[in-house]
Amino acid sequence: QSVNDEISKLSKLIKDLQAFIVSPKNIDEYIVNELTEIKNKYATPRKTKLINTGSSGSVTETKREQRLAPVYQNDTCFITLSNSGLVRRIPESVYSSQGRGGKGRKLKIKEDDPIINSFFADNNDVIWCLTESGKVIEMVVGCIKECTTDVYGVHISNYIKIPEGDRIQSITKYDKTKSHFVIITKNSLGKKVPLTEFKNIFETGIIATRVRDGDAIVSAQFANNDDCVIVTTRNNLCSQIIVEDFPDSLRPAYGNT
Repeated sequence: QSVNDEISKLSKLIKDLQAFIVSPKNIDEYIVNELTEIKNKYATPRKTKLINTGSSGSVTETKREQRLAPVYQNDTCFITLSNSGLVRRIPESVYSSQGRGGKGRKLKIKEDDPIINSFFADNNDVIWCLTESGKVIEMVVGCIKECTTDVYGVHISNYIKIPEGDRIQSITKYDKTKSHFVIITKNSLGKKVPLTEFKNIFETGIIATRVRDGDAIVSAQFANNDDCVIVTTRNNLCSQIIVEDFPDSLRPAYGNT
């Protein structure tokens, strides 16, 4: 008798399930009931806050704006980068105005570690750091430790995230009045990339150019099409190139001869 009862019970269940699965309405109602039960049992108040990112709607762009926000006293300073990656920020007040015959003020540098980049900038200016592999990483001038002329500086990796096995090859002050980023390599390859290609730069950087094996980046600057680039060789030969002569390139492309 118990076996017959079990067979009858299973037959009725099979019949009910067959009728259930052929009706989309029944399936929808079942899913709604299941989700409602889960919601009532496990729902908790939201622990995160949604932020309006503005018209662009780009979370990356919002994070970039926060990272580069002007939060420093906007004094002018002198920035230097050595070949080994030591960077320093020296107040402009350290230097006094001199005539043509002035001797200047000596910077302390390590032996065989020459200065490869130097320029004046304000504390809230943005620096573009170009790596050996062709990546651009951004940083704010004011985050660099202020020091005097008799200090070597601090390695730039203390301020930005440099990919493992990579190194900073060149730094330059970001100039939003220019239209292009111009890159020159050791093997005389040059390229210009429209700044519109650099809309969302991640904290870990963004690729600016590809570099061939055996080649290396030697210089990078911001420029307009009507500007000129002067390229000088180790043998003191130089040439002047109009930026407009470089074709516009995408970021992942190699340079042109």
